[in-house]
Amino acid sequence: MKWYIDRFEELRKTKPVYSVCGDDCAVCPRYLAKTDEELHATAEFWYRAGWRDHVVSNDEIRCTGCGCRPTCSFMLLPCTKEHGVSWCKECGAFECEKVKSTFERSAAKMEQCRNACESEEEFQMFVRAFYEKEKNMRSVPMRIGVIQAGSQAGKNALLFETVKKYASYADVINFGCFPDGKENYSYIEISILIGILLGSGAVDLVVTGCSSGQGMMLSCNNMPGVLCGYIPTPQDAYLFAQINDGNCVSVPLGEEYTWQGEENLEKTIEKLFSEPFGQGYPKSEAARKLKDTKLLKDIRKRSQVSLIELLNSLDNDLIEKILRKKDVIDYVLENGQDKVLLAWLK
Repeated sequence: MKWYIDRFEELRKTKPVYSVCGDDCAVCPRYLAKTDEELHATAEFWYRAGWRDHVVSNDEIRCTGCGCRPTCSFMLLPCTKEHGVSWCKECGAFECEKVKSTFERSAAKMEQCRNACESEEEFQMFVRAFYEKEKNMRSVPMRIGVIQAGSQAGKNALLFETVKKYASYADVINFGCFPDGKENYSYIEISILIGILLGSGAVDLVVTGCSSGQGMMLSCNNMPGVLCGYIPTPQDAYLFAQINDGNCVSVPLGEEYTWQGEENLEKTIEKLFSEPFGQGYPKSEAARKLKDTKLLKDIRKRSQVSLIELLNSLDNDLIEKILRKKDVIDYVLENGQDKVLLAWLK
């Protein structure tokens, strides 16, 4: 595909963006195609490569991100949702038969893809996009964002370093707020940014906080798709991770934050990441707990408007301030997977 080949110089420098099945969206033609001509050329290639049995329409070939579709051809997306994880690697059943089948089905089409390519260089770009699933799925790290209210900027370094220490397997990104920040962000404003980080798929989990921790928790739970727990103690952290299996936690960071201050914060974060999320507790009732958690998330999703609807309803001055938090917005634009939200942010 000429339009795809013409972008190789740019694509070689792109940072990977992994889908649930291990594809690298950053170099996927379906994800990158914008014009009618690009979309049609992509549909034709998909037919030649054996990924479709006919040349599909532009609407069908257009990719809007895994999070916008109810299922996937490998059935991994609904499976991760059922198990309450972001990536197959986080699941206790990894590598299951679905995952093994994904590797085998993908490899079976590799030679036909090679024959459809115009050059070895083009084929190698497709290898990066679709044929490194096994390596990518085994190595992709969980992405954890750290961001807290501006009133607790002095605790940012402590919070970030503690999360890095106990989630050493993850890619931990520090979004502040920092002591030298030009603007002060309230816990309400930060909660909107958290909604964007999680709603875009740019991160899998957010660790946040404010003076009491409760205000941030309440505000985050107003954001579509965010399930935030208040974790003032190690026991609260462990129970939330195992039973509620949320994607955001809020800690108290005020001057008298819980008993024994820094020591308690460290033990709380340590307990939060002591085991994979969503295993159920107590173990004797794990199946029932997991079923209840799934039901809670489903009811919550049905009761909320979409993130775009919420953002469009907010005051313009508030939105303008949110968009000025460039470290968050730039990270989302580079790593987010929801094309609708990314278009809104641009």
